Amino acid sequence: MPAPDTFISPRPRKDRWFFALQPDAAAREVLVCCQDELATRHGLHSYRLKPQNLHVSLHALGEGSTLPESTLALARATAASVAAATAPFEIVFDQAGSFTKSAPSQSQIQSRSQGQTKNPFILRAAPNVAALHAFHRALGLALRDNNAGHHIRSRFSPHLTLFWDLASIEAHPVPPLRWTVAELVLIHSLVGQAEHVVVARWPLGVPAVPEPPKPLTCPSRPRPKSKAESNYAELHARSAFSFLRGGSIPEDLARCAYELNLPAMALLDRDGVYGAPRFYSVAHENAFAVRPRVGAEITMEDGTVVPLLAASRLGYQNLCQLITETKLTERPHHVIDRLGRGGIDQPDEHAPDPRARKRPCFATWSELARYSEGLIAFTGDEEGPVRHAWSTQGRDAAATALARLTAIFGSASDPAQARLFV
Repeated sequence: MPAPDTFISPRPRKDRWFFALQPDAAAREVLVCCQDELATRHGLHSYRLKPQNLHVSLHALGEGSTLPESTLALARATAASVAAATAPFEIVFDQAGSFTKSAPSQSQIQSRSQGQTKNPFILRAAPNVAALHAFHRALGLALRDNNAGHHIRSRFSPHLTLFWDLASIEAHPVPPLRWTVAELVLIHSLVGQAEHVVVARWPLGVPAVPEPPKPLTCPSRPRPKSKAESNYAELHARSAFSFLRGGSIPEDLARCAYELNLPAMALLDRDGVYGAPRFYSVAHENAFAVRPRVGAEITMEDGTVVPLLAASRLGYQNLCQLITETKLTERPHHVIDRLGRGGIDQPDEHAPDPRARKRPCFATWSELARYSEGLIAFTGDEEGPVRHAWSTQGRDAAATALARLTAIFGSASDPAQARLFV
C-alpha cells in the first residue's frame, strides 16, 4: 500500500541583508532599456525588477528584520576598510539568459508549466572582470577574519538579475553594458515588499576617517573647546521617565546635545535615575563628546522639589541611597495625604492630578543632609523650595528656605568648591 502524501511546510522567508554593487544613474537607464528589449524579445512578463533594485550581489550578512548591533558594527568597519583600499574599477556584462545551476528535471519542467517555479533572468559578467573577482574575494576574507559574516561565498558567478519568469532562456550575447563601480553598499531586502533599503554606502578608494579613541570612563577634566562648541550646558534636563515633565527619551537627549555641540548635559529625572544608563550609553558611543552628568529631582517632605547633581562616585552612591530611603520608608499619613495630590497643593483641590502616585515618596530634610556628601544642589524652578516659598509666603520665607539649603550644602563662593547654585 503506497504511503500517503505528506505536506512539507516551505521554509519561511525572511528579510535579507547583503553587500552589493549598484549601477550608477547612467548605467541604470541603459539597463532599463535593456529590460524593455529583452522582455519584448522573450516574452518576459512575470516579474520585472525595479530600476532601484538592480544590483550585483557579493556576500550575505544575515537574515531577519534586524541584525545584532555588534554584527552591523563589525560589518561596517570591515566594509569601510576594504572599500578604502580598493580603487574604482569597471565591470562589463555581455550575455543574457536564465540562471540555472543544472538542467531542469522532468518534475521541475512540469512545475514550471503549472506556474510554480520561476527562474531568474540575468545579465552575466564578461570573463575578464578580474578586478570584480578580486574585490569579492578581499571583502569575503575580511568579513570572515573579523567574524562579521556567516554566509561568505567562495564561489562567485557575477550577474545582475533583470526578471523572474517561468521561461527558461538559453544564454546569448547582448551588446556589452559597462559601468565603473565607485561604491559598495549594504542592502536590507524587505521580504514580500519588493523593496531594497540601502543601509550604508562606502566610496571606493577614499580613505576611511578613523574614529577617535573612546576612553574607558567619562573624563572628569574639561576638554579643549572647539570653535563651534557652545558655552551653554543644560544641567536640568528631564526625560520621558519624568511623567508629564519630560517628553524625550534619554538617547534622544544625548544625541540632541551632541548635535548642538553642548559640552555637557545633566539628566535629572523626578525621584529616580531611571534613564541614567541609557543616557550614559549614548554619550559613550559618541566618545563622550558630550559629558554626561547624572542626578535627580528629589521631592521633599514639604512638597517642594530639590534638584541634585552627582559630583562624584560617592555622590552618585549617596543619591541612590537617598532615593531608596524615600521609596522604602513608611511616612505619616497626614503627609502622604497632602503629597498624594502631586506634592505642592493644586489650585483646585477637587481636581484630579494625573501625576498622583500610588504611594508618594519624599525625603526629609534630615535625610537630605545625611546623604548630601558628593552632591550639588540647585534652588530649582517654581517647585523649588526658595521660589515656592517666595511665591506663596513672601521674601522672609524664601530667605528661610535658602538658609536651610545653605546649612546642608554650604555657602562657598568659589565655583570650584560651591555645592549650592541658584
